[in-house]
Amino acid sequence: MEFFDRIGKQANETYQEAKERVSNISEEIKIRSKIANLKERKNTLYTEIGEIVYKEIKDNKDVDRDVISAKSDEITSIFEEIAKLETEILAFKKVKKCIKCEKLIDVENKYCQHCGAEQPEIKKEEVDNAEEVKQGEVINEDDSNNENQ
Repeated sequence: MEFFDRIGKQANETYQEAKERVSNISEEIKIRSKIANLKERKNTLYTEIGEIVYKEIKDNKDVDRDVISAKSDEITSIFEEIAKLETEILAFKKVKKCIKCEKLIDVENKYCQHCGAEQPEIKKEEVDNAEEVKQGEVINEDDSNNENQ
């Protein structure tokens, strides 16, 4: 009987691990979709800025810096949101980027195994937030924030 109990326990653990992986993949896909939408919006803003500048220069007018500045601020916001979302993806995978060489390392590492750079400690709430997002409890952030391409 003990044999079957161990097999049942192992099967349950395997199922739970698979379930968690599928959940992580699902959340990663959602986040990557948000990132793609943000990048598309960023590219649209770049195009709009280019068209505004082109038309003003073509008509020998001064470029309206207020309009350009507002669009530039939105682009900056998009870069920041994308960086935040990419960090969430890394947290799901329990990795982070080295602050010096930018290679992926284990989230627990205090030093990069590639370049030896000391790493800042990741706050526990950042990892907890990623877990909440993974479980579908938190995803309602402003989609108009920033990202790097």
